[in-house]
Amino acid sequence: MTDNLLITPPLDEDDTEGAMRVFDEFLTIYQPTLIRIEYYLEEIIEQAGPTYAEAYRPWHTALHNLFKGVYLVSRKIPLPNPTKFIDALKTFDFDSAVQFLYDLCANCKITLHENWVTRFKEHINLLLFSLSILSRKSQISLAR
Repeated sequence: MTDNLLITPPLDEDDTEGAMRVFDEFLTIYQPTLIRIEYYLEEIIEQAGPTYAEAYRPWHTALHNLFKGVYLVSRKIPLPNPTKFIDALKTFDFDSAVQFLYDLCANCKITLHENWVTRFKEHINLLLFSLSILSRKSQISLAR
């Protein structure tokens, strides 16, 4: 994981370039970690058996939707289902969800910075804010 856990926020509520930068920087910082966690969850689901596997599926789905949504937005590809992406962002806005990711990283032997949990949650909030900027800009463009 990179030493730089900083993402530059948009300058204001109309800063679409800044909003896009947030998605690009999030992807750069978290892509390797999120991919490894997603694969790890897939292994857990395969090995856990049907009863326990069901407990991990929502986490896997949310993680997949988070990563896919960030990737698509950063590449300026329309989201096929924006609601799934927003739900994934909201899932990881909870301390317990971020702590769960952190614990999975520890199980995967992924070394993280001591302030990773705090930064990740801040970055999820930046993604939500940036998505609102981009959505508002998109709605304005459609109205013209």
